[in-house]
Amino acid sequence: QSQPHCRRPCCEQNRFAHYLTASQGAHDEVRSKALVLQFGKAKLAIVSVDLVIPSAVMHRELARRLADLGLSETSIILAATHTHSGPSSYIQNPILEFFALDRYVPEVWQRMTDAVERSIREADTNLVPARVALGSRPIPGVTSNRRRHVPLDSVMTMIRIDRVDG
Repeated sequence: QSQPHCRRPCCEQNRFAHYLTASQGAHDEVRSKALVLQFGKAKLAIVSVDLVIPSAVMHRELARRLADLGLSETSIILAATHTHSGPSSYIQNPILEFFALDRYVPEVWQRMTDAVERSIREADTNLVPARVALGSRPIPGVTSNRRRHVPLDSVMTMIRIDRVDG
């Protein structure tokens, strides 16, 4: 039975919300945005996904699926935006399921993995010559450990990528 405001683990609100409150709509679309860099024959895919945490299982599956592009686990970086308002149910881990991501739903994992794969393939299809520049700058005191109040990451490293045609 549907009980929209029940937060007990025994209450299913719909087929995707079991332990946590179901979404009431979407403010922004959930995205997967990929950048593929190629240096000679070597490739690197950097992917930003609107999730709380990347899925190791998804990462391995993407490497398997994208081997034909010359990508592997070590050449695919999944970076989550760490949104708590994005999709859940994509990691099969009892602790994460109960406390953070809701019950695992294979259909959710499949659709998300398919979407991330599409974004990487699209980026790979649209490769163009580019210039890459790296730089770093000290930024003392910008970030810190909230519990110990000690500085973290006191150097910001940046990458800039420009199409050769500007």
